[in-house]
Amino acid sequence: MPMCAARNVLMCSLATILIGVIMMAFAGPRGRAQVVTLPNASAAHPDKGETHVPTITKDQARTLIENAVASLLDPNQDAESLSRYFAPDYTQDVDGKYLDYAGFVDHARTLKKTLRKGQAKIERLVVDGSTIADIHIIEAEKTNGEVIRAKVIAFFTLRDGKFIHVDELTHLLQGSETDQDLGSRTPRVQ
Repeated sequence: MPMCAARNVLMCSLATILIGVIMMAFAGPRGRAQVVTLPNASAAHPDKGETHVPTITKDQARTLIENAVASLLDPNQDAESLSRYFAPDYTQDVDGKYLDYAGFVDHARTLKKTLRKGQAKIERLVVDGSTIADIHIIEAEKTNGEVIRAKVIAFFTLRDGKFIHVDELTHLLQGSETDQDLGSRTPRVQ
């Protein structure tokens, strides 16, 4: 517990959730791993000035992620439609690359040009206030018929029911080496 005595309880809480999510991923559904959350931890994003911590249920979080990813990967929906799920001040850190909202919309446009369809299958999900930690598998079909599968570990921060930040690691399970940047590909970042 000495590590959690640090000034930033939020970071400690997020680290605790991440460790729990990773332990669950390796332990499996019958494993002994448990997710521990700190009772006084704020789930607000420190860079966004959040102080209020709204609550979202696990089912709502699952639906929100699945719908947002479906919108991201569906070439029949324009990239601007992502505003239903992502706030205008949204930011993401994916595999060491930072994108603001405009960069994220560029990312969506780029994906939509190369994909025929795609979806997220959530494997693990933890909700704590306005923070969602999950592990999901992206399964997508490219316009050339190739299949992409990627494992994603993500921490989402919400405000007013929309994503304001995600910290994500993406690991390509199936697909071309050129698809390694699936989580952050834009015309400017390739």
